[in-house]
Amino acid sequence: MKSFFSKFVLLFGALLAFAPVLGVDLFLDAYIRSGSDTRYQDSVNTLNNTSLNALNGALVAIKKVSNESPSLCTPTFIANVKKQLIANHMLAQMVVENSDRVQYCDGFGGETKYSVLSNELPISKNSGTISIVKIENIDEPFIKVSYAISNKKIISAFVHVSSDLSKILPSNIASAAYLSVRLSDGTNIISSGNLLDNKNIYTTVKDHSNITVTSNNNSHLIHSTLIIPFNTVRAGFAGLYTVLTIVALVLGLGVLMLVIYIFRNTNFNTFDLEKAITKGEFQPYYQPVVNLKTGQLLGCEVLVRWVKKDGTVLSPGFFIDLAESSGLAVPMTIKLMEQVREDLSELSKQQPELKIGINLFEGHFRNSIIVDDVKAIFSDSNVLFSQLVFEITERRPLTNQIAVDAVVGGLQALGCKLALDDAGTGYSNLAYMERLGVDIIKIDRVFVNMIGNGTSNVPILDGLISMAFDLDAEIIAEGIETEDQAVYLRARGVVQAQGFLFAPALKKDTYIELAQQMNKPAKPKLAKVEDNIKTSKKAA
Repeated sequence: MKSFFSKFVLLFGALLAFAPVLGVDLFLDAYIRSGSDTRYQDSVNTLNNTSLNALNGALVAIKKVSNESPSLCTPTFIANVKKQLIANHMLAQMVVENSDRVQYCDGFGGETKYSVLSNELPISKNSGTISIVKIENIDEPFIKVSYAISNKKIISAFVHVSSDLSKILPSNIASAAYLSVRLSDGTNIISSGNLLDNKNIYTTVKDHSNITVTSNNNSHLIHSTLIIPFNTVRAGFAGLYTVLTIVALVLGLGVLMLVIYIFRNTNFNTFDLEKAITKGEFQPYYQPVVNLKTGQLLGCEVLVRWVKKDGTVLSPGFFIDLAESSGLAVPMTIKLMEQVREDLSELSKQQPELKIGINLFEGHFRNSIIVDDVKAIFSDSNVLFSQLVFEITERRPLTNQIAVDAVVGGLQALGCKLALDDAGTGYSNLAYMERLGVDIIKIDRVFVNMIGNGTSNVPILDGLISMAFDLDAEIIAEGIETEDQAVYLRARGVVQAQGFLFAPALKKDTYIELAQQMNKPAKPKLAKVEDNIKTSKKAA
């Protein structure tokens, strides 16, 4: 039964698998906004420049009429005004008035009635002013461009403001967009569209439901703001949304199937391991190491087993890789050493010559903290440092040679021995035998299994044994299952051995009982090795 945490991780993995689907909208929305900002910025700049050009054109027309008319409000003046009105479609009218807005005439010889809607703003020094006005009986406002001809007379031109969005935007966008053209002091000149009331224009700029762009032509006279509902723009990309959503869905389903496959083929996860360590579910089992010549028990190798609440016992093959990769092998080892100290305290006091082999992993060799842990755990116990054999179990390469040397040297300085486990296989290659300075070399079962019934020569195995002797290292042969294998190894000088021929990994009480039986004060004769083998099997 998988724990709540396992189910939570599976749920999280499923959500993660569909992240691409959920991310399609975010990605495309960001893409559309980025592209739209540039596209519509150009449009609003074009529109704003049209209005600015109309103001400049009005100022030019005023000066031209003034220069070409000897007197104001004369037939010649009126004719010149009409000529400018025809030439410039943005001009609606011209009037001659004084500083108090008393009107003398307009471009048709009559009077144009209008009201002023804003303050006058200077165009530039000595270049006239602009303001917003409303001509009687006309709904749309105009910009009034005024230029003083003398101290008493001013010629003013009324200019249309461009607000035709259909000229700069696609029809579907133009029909939904909102445009506001205003003076630099914020006074609204004209607005078009039904998006919102122009009083809310500044609030709307911050609304993420719209795309908002403001002209950036650096003009101090007129500014235009264009607001387009984002959903209107988004609708134009419906096909792309559909295609990318399908692709993301397929990708998400693939990831989900992978997550489910991994989960179904993993009996546990990091959460389970961490909880099991805290609850003490990882228990030490003790596999005997015997003397092939005397039949005595020399010690044991501590092998970890996961003992679950329901009584299920899992071997390291089910969890050790995850323990190493997650870093939990380190706290697991500390818990095991503490349990070993409690389990074998009395036996170690009775038989101080018994060795206790404890496996270390690559994570233990990244720094020398393990040396401090060993000191703290065994300093004031019956288990002597000289009884401890730390086996370098190298499922992963030892890359930091300086740290490795510090750990090996630190443990040996305490009086502990170092053993190279599974010598000649995996990362435990032959070069490590001499470089690590180990005291014991453990020959892996893969080489022991080469010994068959009647085998007289196993060159690889013999070479390993010879190399170990040359390095003045002790040898422990692992995985011995037949008497032929025991006899072969003993004949070649191998004294220490472990394997199912003698006993599997045993619980604490069984191992202690076996040690007391095999190492009685009266030592057995050499010919009685087989009797001790049978005794250990019976105890197992």
